[in-house]
Amino acid sequence: MLPLLACDQDAWHGLPESMKAIVLFFGRYSLWLVMASALGSTAVLLAIHVEDAPFDFAFKYVSLPVALVIAGFGLRYIDGLKAQCDTDSKYWVSLVAVTLFLAGSMPGWFILANAVIPPQTPYVLTGVVTDKWTTYFKGTTEPWITISGYPEKIEVSDHLYASLAVGEKFSQRRIMGSFGFSYNWDGYAPDR
Repeated sequence: MLPLLACDQDAWHGLPESMKAIVLFFGRYSLWLVMASALGSTAVLLAIHVEDAPFDFAFKYVSLPVALVIAGFGLRYIDGLKAQCDTDSKYWVSLVAVTLFLAGSMPGWFILANAVIPPQTPYVLTGVVTDKWTTYFKGTTEPWITISGYPEKIEVSDHLYASLAVGEKFSQRRIMGSFGFSYNWDGYAPDR
């Protein structure tokens, strides 16, 4: 459990009345927030196949603002929040942990929301393969292609990568999510 759970919740020195509910929520449910953060990121990595653009967008425009708001809240009401903890280190560890866990999970939750909030529009992505290459990331090889008429690089299966050649036609069923990012569920789009 996070150290915030060990804080004295009867000491409210300097904390405005409207903020007490928020502090109690984070104090009481910090472990659940951490588990929800991990679940959101893990579910997305295992089930939804996307390119880099949604991760980049979510990190820049969702995670960073969330981290700034949480850190700003913690610093703005530092006296009241520190008074709830019996040591300064518990306060700082709690603030950093909550900020990192919640902001770190935002790209996963953003991509999951893109995939489940209506409207979801199926379409077929087609084009001619203009380039293909592999990258090595965390012990695995990731095969990529680019096609004419589509600005993003596309990660493909090893089998499909081996069967494609530059100049060949590529076609894949995909879904346009509610936030305008294209994706497919793993196993949804067959090769070719």
